[in-house]
Amino acid sequence: IRAGATKQFPLNVAFVLNRSSGEHLEISASAVKLQTGSIIFSGDGIASNLTEDNAGISLNLKSNDFSWEEIQPVLHFFGDPIKEALAPLEAFDVNQLSIRAEIPVSSLSQIENLQQQMIGHVKLKTRNVVLNMGDKSYPIESLEGEGTLEKGVLAHKFSGTALESDFKLHGELPLFNLEKDSISRVEWKNLVLEKLPFAKGLSWIPTQGKVSGSLSLSGPLPKEKETFPGKLAVEFQVEGLVLKPANPNGARPIEVSRLKGHGNFNQGLLQHEIHGTVWGSDFDIKGKLRLSQDKPVLNSRINWQELDVSQLPLP
Repeated sequence: IRAGATKQFPLNVAFVLNRSSGEHLEISASAVKLQTGSIIFSGDGIASNLTEDNAGISLNLKSNDFSWEEIQPVLHFFGDPIKEALAPLEAFDVNQLSIRAEIPVSSLSQIENLQQQMIGHVKLKTRNVVLNMGDKSYPIESLEGEGTLEKGVLAHKFSGTALESDFKLHGELPLFNLEKDSISRVEWKNLVLEKLPFAKGLSWIPTQGKVSGSLSLSGPLPKEKETFPGKLAVEFQVEGLVLKPANPNGARPIEVSRLKGHGNFNQGLLQHEIHGTVWGSDFDIKGKLRLSQDKPVLNSRINWQELDVSQLPLP
């Protein structure tokens, strides 16, 4: 199969054809087998109304197991938008991939028409996923769910396990045009804080505690090494947080018995509100943080009640 004159990948096709005897020409295919490299899809399909302007092809296929490396030639064929959308992926193993697709025959002449006119439904089950975010890698032990592709937009709903925490992910992704706004929401429960890959050089490091919350994003996906240009909203609740000084000869650990908050990020401005309990005192923090390329500008107010000074880690 070729897209233009420069992109191609090998595709072997085998099937058994059955022609209908009705008024409109239809051809059904059983025992369909599509193979590219070591990736094999099997199932069935039908080509209907072949003598009409609305001629279409329907496919119902299921794959064997395959890896991230094995699917690279296919991703290269579909072009840069797909590669950019999947840029954070470093590795994964697919245990199950089922595809139902409806393709107008008229869209097969150009890849751009195919991307916009194809309708598809996908079920996916993976393991050993690795995401690259900046200079850090994040493992996802399991991920499964489904999505529907229509007019180039993938509406998806997934669930999985990462860092021993259950999470859910749903949203809409403009698969072939990253300049359009995407919408995503992630919800997680009981994420163990000490398993997170925190940046080096922090004065305090969490050694205990679990966090639950949600993260919502709206806007175009950033290109590689670019910051997210859209809107972001986060809510969180932490239980059993213990912070330990990075210097073993430093202050005593700090126990935060209650911590929750929310924040909104838009056009470089983070508005935040945090409530918690530490050293026997309830506190809240409200304010704004302007993030810039030079120096961040913080404007916040901290309130506390009935602070027990005997619990302060004074020298």
